Amino acid sequence: EAARPSAVNLDTGTTATGRCEINLDINGVILGGGEIYETAIDITTLSNATDEFDIRVGLCDNTTGDCTDGIYFWYDRNTSVNWIRSTATGGVRTQTASTTAVAAGWLWLQFVVANDESSVEFFVNNVSIGTNTTNLPTTTTTGLMFQIIKSAGTASRDFDLDYVTFYQHNTTGR
Repeated sequence: EAARPSAVNLDTGTTATGRCEINLDINGVILGGGEIYETAIDITTLSNATDEFDIRVGLCDNTTGDCTDGIYFWYDRNTSVNWIRSTATGGVRTQTASTTAVAAGWLWLQFVVANDESSVEFFVNNVSIGTNTTNLPTTTTTGLMFQIIKSAGTASRDFDLDYVTFYQHNTTGR
């Protein structure tokens, strides 16, 4: 896409169990509070009963499915047509459907970890979709992750990733 020359395409291929993911050092991040994660993605075609898939975007320690430890946005049409804000530690997850529908096209995702690691707030296109306060991976390792996994159908499904940034910004001294 001309306006997004750095975009990367994650494509499932044409098998019913196709998948594609980018994982960056899945054991390289330990939260310390004040972390901010941002990315822009473009879901070209939404999941449907014929060609079913899930998308996870954020921090995760698993390359084959749901996260044991992580903070991430989850799109699973079978669970909700809205974005699901997810936190996980030790395989115990808090997954809460927001009221913000997943839509095709470019969107901006962000989450912000509180300085005291007590919560994480999720945003879609600069609008808060809620806060999780349980199962934050504060003592375990995780890493940057982008994942699309098909569970039905043979049509290729994909999403584009334009950028990701992850940094720590504390608003109080340590």
